[in-house]
Amino acid sequence: MTKTKPNLIILGTIFTLAILISADIGLYQGFNYRNLGVIKQPENKIAGYWEIEPIDIQGNVPTLTWAYTASNNDWCYYEDGYYIIENVTIDGQGSYVILIDIALTSEKFIIRNCTLRNGETGIYMADVTNGKIYNNSIYDLWRGIQLHSNDNCSNNVIEENVIYNIDDIGIDLDSWENILNSGTNYNSIVNNNINNCSPYGIYLESGNYCVYNNISSNIISNSENGIYLTSDNNIVYNNSFLGNTINAYDNGLNNQWDYNFIGNYWDNYSGVDVNDDGIGDTPHDVPPAGGSMDNYPIWDDGDDLAPNIIINSPTMNDAFGLNAPSFNIIINDASPINTTWYTIDGGTTNFTFSGFSGTVNQTAWDSKGTEIMTLRFYANDSLGHIGFNDVLIWKDLVAPKITITSPTPNQLCGMTAPTFNIQIIEPNLHEKRYSLNGRPNITFTTETQFSQTEWNQVGNGTVSIIFYAIDKTGNVNSSEVIVRKDTNIPDITIYSPVEDQKFGKSSPDFNISIIEEDLVSTWYTIEGIAGTFTFTGLTGAIDQDAWDDVPEGDITITFYAIDSAGNTGSESVIVIKSIPSEPVIPGYNIIFLLGIVAVIAILIRKKLKKY
Repeated sequence: MTKTKPNLIILGTIFTLAILISADIGLYQGFNYRNLGVIKQPENKIAGYWEIEPIDIQGNVPTLTWAYTASNNDWCYYEDGYYIIENVTIDGQGSYVILIDIALTSEKFIIRNCTLRNGETGIYMADVTNGKIYNNSIYDLWRGIQLHSNDNCSNNVIEENVIYNIDDIGIDLDSWENILNSGTNYNSIVNNNINNCSPYGIYLESGNYCVYNNISSNIISNSENGIYLTSDNNIVYNNSFLGNTINAYDNGLNNQWDYNFIGNYWDNYSGVDVNDDGIGDTPHDVPPAGGSMDNYPIWDDGDDLAPNIIINSPTMNDAFGLNAPSFNIIINDASPINTTWYTIDGGTTNFTFSGFSGTVNQTAWDSKGTEIMTLRFYANDSLGHIGFNDVLIWKDLVAPKITITSPTPNQLCGMTAPTFNIQIIEPNLHEKRYSLNGRPNITFTTETQFSQTEWNQVGNGTVSIIFYAIDKTGNVNSSEVIVRKDTNIPDITIYSPVEDQKFGKSSPDFNISIIEEDLVSTWYTIEGIAGTFTFTGLTGAIDQDAWDDVPEGDITITFYAIDSAGNTGSESVIVIKSIPSEPVIPGYNIIFLLGIVAVIAILIRKKLKKY
């Protein structure tokens, strides 16, 4: 008889029945498995969606704690005893960077509904407790999620995440082997979809320093090693291994591969299920051979595969407006397909269709507001197997919100095109533009500086600047700011001193006029003297100390004025500094002459007495 893979929904039903039958469901090694079969729907915070830089939260750094992060960022908040990060997208742009790095904290927190891609590690948690990583999309990374312990990394939950295209490990739990405390223990990895990871989908390392962890109800597919254990005393059950090179490898001690009569689904199981109870009649040997055993492998004979539905369109996170989206799907199944249907409200209302394409019911679409919704397609084959597949889509009726940070209203600008900065709230942004005084729109990607060419085309006076934002569904919004453009430089006239006017020891007085409505500052410079000399008004005297320091001759004095737009005017005048010399008798010493005169006078007096 041909062996085929079982229907996972039927397997889930068998698992639930097994749990209900079991009387001793409770705690195992500190875990509560009572309601693992129940998958909660995401609890979206309808507050915003952000594309942000990598997040760093360190409990021993005051500016990186949970409290500080929640107080200073819109994408993080505190509610009902938990710090919550949700609805963010972090793109590492292909760099070797950790997208969310959390260390040394025991605060309760939730990271949910986030998209992490193109980096080194999606989420790294070191010595962290009480964290819940829920319903995130993590892909195109070197490592998906890593829990590491230098001391204690425990009681964390990794649940309902989609992790794929990972170049190393999808989910990694490890500890330093010389730690003094508990290690990486009592963590739960539950209901995750892990695909295309090489070499490991899930890897638990570090022997007896990484123990008592729960790995259950995950789908691990198309990876080199599905689950690889080198740690001890962990429990692994109700997982599905599909298309892996090696589904699992247990190199640890005392790991348990089934629980309450439920093991795991192995696509390479070679046994049979004669009694059709959904459990293989012989145990499955977990490599290496002769080591661990799955005593209750999930298995059934016959065509137990549900129809496989491939959604060609719409694609993940597509956005639509008022008109309901069209769809196109492919259904693969070994048995004839009886019925196909879809729902956009979680199954409250189902719509049947024929063929593989169509349009979502317009009335049902009209009943939805602006929101993310799950479009789920179902197919039922002739054996009663039901398969389904989901795609998340947007209905977006809200136009983008634009906030202009700069330039500010009535800001005075000069000849150089001003810079600008805006904030746009729109999860489905398609295009950004601006226009100056109604001229053609300029498309831009980053907020930097207006086109100098466009700025040159608008004259002096008021300039209307309008920013536009368009989302993927065609919703448009705009915001305007009016600024003033002034390219006229201040006009300075020097009445005095006049050109080539002579001055002596006393510094010149000046009298000028300035034509400028937005005058900010005035000053002058003196040729040969360092620095500038500010003044107010239009009259005054040149600084006497500076005048004393300049040598005689031609001296250029330049007056300056600057307006609030940064336009600077100047005007110069050349004056002459000339100080006259004191009068002297050339070639004689006055004291010597006076001495001669005195001697002659004495001689004459004596002669007169003699006669």
